[in-house]
Amino acid sequence: MTTAVVEGGAPETTVLLEQHFDHIFYTGNGTVGRIVMTAAAKNLTPVALELGGKSPVFVDRNADVTTVAQRLAQT
Repeated sequence: MTTAVVEGGAPETTVLLEQHFDHIFYTGNGTVGRIVMTAAAKNLTPVALELGGKSPVFVDRNADVTTVAQRLAQT
């Protein structure tokens, strides 16, 4: 399984969503969230939307969870 993090706004998201994905996790505003959901629906791709978030975190399976938790609590 390959995981990728892509940053961008509506234009980047629109182009990216022309590809097929097994699952989409989106963090951001509702406007782009609607674009994500519409594109995902065409392929029945599962989606997780976290709308309005300002500090998303991706924790890799190799990360030291204790250290990650401490650093997140400090921010």
